[in-house]
Parts: sequence; structure tokens; C-alpha cells
Amino acid sequence: MNKRENPYTPGAGRKPRTLAGRDQDLESFQSLVERLDAGSYERSLIYTGLRGVGKTVLLMEFDVLASEAGWATTDVQEVGSHHVRRHGQPPPDEHEPPAQSQATH
Repeated sequence: MNKRENPYTPGAGRKPRTLAGRDQDLESFQSLVERLDAGSYERSLIYTGLRGVGKTVLLMEFDVLASEAGWATTDVQEVGSHHVRRHGQPPPDEHEPPAQSQATH
């Protein structure tokens, strides 16, 4: 496929021409909103994935669905990756640069 015509080019949260393969995710979120509207409980949704797979675009679509249902929403912004610390490690000092890891053989 020609790069110019590829609808799957990462765009840092920019909505692609085609939101392919996300119907089940959108239906799950729509169901969640409807259940909450009816006073029922629902589990949280968590989305993870590699950079460029469409997490931010999906969140923006969820924002539209929630707004259309009358829910208060907020802007979706990507805030970057956070250092994941292992159990027992102290939290990183915000004033120090992250430690450089060194590979060992």
C-alpha cells in the first residue's frame, strides 16, 4: 500500500480518516455509559498499548459518546510515560534526572 494512502499512519492523537477495528471498544463504552445512566454499576476500562496504536484517538471518541449522552467531560491530553517503579523502590526524586541504566553481559 502507498504510504500516502495508508489510514494507519500514527498521528499523535489526530483522528484518522477511518477508525478501523474499534467497533467492539466503542460498543463496550456505549454500553458502560448506558448502564451508568440507568444507575447501574460498571467496571472501569483500561487501555494500554504501544505508541501509535490509537489509544488517544479512542479516548477522544469516548469523549464524544459521553458528551452526546449528557455527561460532563474534559479535554483528553497525553501526558507522557511515567517511570514504573518496582515494589520496594523509593519514588524517583522529581528534581533529579532519571538514572541511566547500564547493560551488563
